[in-house]
Amino acid sequence: TQAETDADQRICDLHQFHTITNMSDNDLSILADNRRLTLAFNLAQCDDITDDGIVMAARFCTSLQALTVDGCKHLTDRSLLAGLKKYCASLNLLSLQKCHLVSDRGLVPLFHSTTKLRVLNLNYCKEVSDETVKEVAQHCRMVELLHLAFCTQITDTGLYTFAMTVNAKTFRSMDISYCRQISDDSIEAIARKCVKLQFLNVCGVNRITDIGAKAITHNLWLLTHLNFEDLYMITDDIFFFDHQRDGRKAAEAQMITNLTEL
Repeated sequence: TQAETDADQRICDLHQFHTITNMSDNDLSILADNRRLTLAFNLAQCDDITDDGIVMAARFCTSLQALTVDGCKHLTDRSLLAGLKKYCASLNLLSLQKCHLVSDRGLVPLFHSTTKLRVLNLNYCKEVSDETVKEVAQHCRMVELLHLAFCTQITDTGLYTFAMTVNAKTFRSMDISYCRQISDDSIEAIARKCVKLQFLNVCGVNRITDIGAKAITHNLWLLTHLNFEDLYMITDDIFFFDHQRDGRKAAEAQMITNLTEL
């Protein structure tokens, strides 16, 4: 099918033609060995894959730029340390959604090698904490997307440091939904520093009040997608320009003007 459609053989998306979820480590090893120029693997929901398969694939495909392993519940920090950190320094995209065994121990050293990382999805990685957030901001200076939904160990301290450190010129998308330890303090920092944000999801971060929500609506003028769902401490004041606390004419003219989804 790839030959008929003239598809790029360097992109290996196992779900493009069939839903393949019963792939084994041996299958992945054979595939990687015969496709050593592969730039991208999509192995989402292949729950039989373990660290051995990822390490082997990383050894064979050292030019790998994108890896999606969402839902591969057996993967641990060994995949990152013995595989990606060692062999895949060119990684641009890494999606580990619902890889519950992945933690700071594997992620932090990884960021020292994969400094070109642009997209990082850690949704539902419950062992991830402030240390990961700080390190990705410091070492991955091209990061554009960081999604941390349900990473409940993340606090204001980590998010504030991230806002102060991240390269705000490239950063475009953040999801911190249901990170319930976060409050107005770090939300204000994100809103004032990461002014290029286009996507922001703070659903369920229910310590946010009008103070934090106003910082978002008054400073993030480029937002196209904004999720304020389940924030029961905010009022509709956040959508009206605050003449007392913010006298900027530009803010009054441009706030929430680019929103397409709220």
